[in-house]
Amino acid sequence: MKNIKIYFFIFLILTVVLLFINSIIGIVCALLFGLWCLKNFINPLQKINDKIKNFSIFKKSSADEITLWETEREIDKLLFEYENLLKALEKKEEKFKFFLESLPNAILLVDDNGKIKYYNGKFFDLFSKMGVLIQTAEKIGDGKFYWEIIRDFNLIEFIKYAVGYRGKWDNLKLSREIEIYGKTFNVSAFKGNDEEVFIIFDDISLAKELVEIKRELVENISHELKTPLSNIKGYIET
Repeated sequence: MKNIKIYFFIFLILTVVLLFINSIIGIVCALLFGLWCLKNFINPLQKINDKIKNFSIFKKSSADEITLWETEREIDKLLFEYENLLKALEKKEEKFKFFLESLPNAILLVDDNGKIKYYNGKFFDLFSKMGVLIQTAEKIGDGKFYWEIIRDFNLIEFIKYAVGYRGKWDNLKLSREIEIYGKTFNVSAFKGNDEEVFIIFDDISLAKELVEIKRELVENISHELKTPLSNIKGYIET
């Protein structure tokens, strides 16, 4: 834009000088100057104006109210609205992250290339203590891939499968039970609209332990009941 202004003033001064020296050459230069202005100023402004009109029509406002001379004012309005939209989007993102941080589940978000986009505090705290993570918290979100910070093979394979999965998702969800360093997790993957994959970890270790305790208890009770019953049966038969 700065170069165009310089060319404009040089061409303008040259045209004025030539008009004084030679009227015919000056007129020709004036015509060329007019064509140059049309190409570099009028046409681009008209295109911008047309785009603003289309945007106004989309917003169901009158396109006739916008003239070429009102273009700057309309652009300022659009920029103001754009800034407001960005602020609103940032607030929504903050609320969404706050919601994710408040969940009891560990959450990891990766893009379609496997790069880490987000993780909540529960994810870092849980898997850092377990020794699953290789990198520190400061390095996890620094454009790292999931396989660069996770050392568990089963978990890496599941995330790889979820990220590369191109089949039909069952309600946009994949789920698998995975053993990670002695704990059992129900790991679910959800596909987002932007081809991003949410990985949610549900620790079901305690639930599985309770099921195992219940099974052993039932077996023990059954065994204890069978013994006196067998004795009673033998006594009756004799």
